[in-house]
Amino acid sequence: MTVTTLAAQGEFRIGHVISRTWKVMTANFWFYFIVMMMALVPVTILDLALQPKIDAYGGYHAFTVGIMVFVVSLVLGTIAQTVITAGSIQHLSGEPVRPGKTFQRGLARYFPYFGLVILGLLALIVTFGLGFVLLIVAFQSSDLLLALSTLSKLALGLGGVLAIVVGLVLVTLWAVAGPVCLVEGKGPIASLGRSRHLTKGRRWKIFGLLLLVIIVLFAVAFIIMLGALFSAMQTSLGLSQPDAYIYSKTVVTVLLQGVGSVFWYCLIANIYHDLRVAKEGITSKEITAVFD
Repeated sequence: MTVTTLAAQGEFRIGHVISRTWKVMTANFWFYFIVMMMALVPVTILDLALQPKIDAYGGYHAFTVGIMVFVVSLVLGTIAQTVITAGSIQHLSGEPVRPGKTFQRGLARYFPYFGLVILGLLALIVTFGLGFVLLIVAFQSSDLLLALSTLSKLALGLGGVLAIVVGLVLVTLWAVAGPVCLVEGKGPIASLGRSRHLTKGRRWKIFGLLLLVIIVLFAVAFIIMLGALFSAMQTSLGLSQPDAYIYSKTVVTVLLQGVGSVFWYCLIANIYHDLRVAKEGITSKEITAVFD
């Protein structure tokens, strides 16, 4: 089905989005993968380099190292996300993905995009964090909580579930805020509002699509991880079994995270593209006209 036909019918098809996401990713896979590795490898090296301090001092140092690794991951990960999103949108418009031009387009919107990432993370940390805390409290059996009635614990549990549901709703509402910020040049808050508008009427489909992809990615990653770790324990490559396990797990985790992240960012770009085509009846070229 062509983009024009899709727009005319106002359709948003999950199968169409997934199949074209695969084509977008594989068409420029090595460029996207290298960009993702540029974000993941330094973070992994930093984490491994600082691990001895955690083992030696624990507590406070573990918290400090965790914050440091998180910040570096956030900074580099946002660069990768903007570049891969820009490349995916370019490819969808029929434009060749040239590394220099793609980096330029992605990094031109880095700071607004970074602000958007911070806002989204804060909202999700509050909702999901509160939800899991309430659920843990509701099902704990410590002496402090024994005084709570069954009804009170049930209320806490329901509150936890509700908070998690709110988090899932926000993920769906804001699914395409990133491409909006990058392509349409909007600020963080305006991008969230625009994403809410674009997803309206198709949120159940988007939620189902995101959930399906997450389940498949985790299932594939789990199977590959088990195979890789089993192989490492058999061969060891001259290392002790604990060392073989640690290094194999680290390498496989980084590779899987890289491939999974590339697919996810291409998927979000495709969802954004198809939502605009279906809702607004514009062409792929018109979407990327802002880059010109």
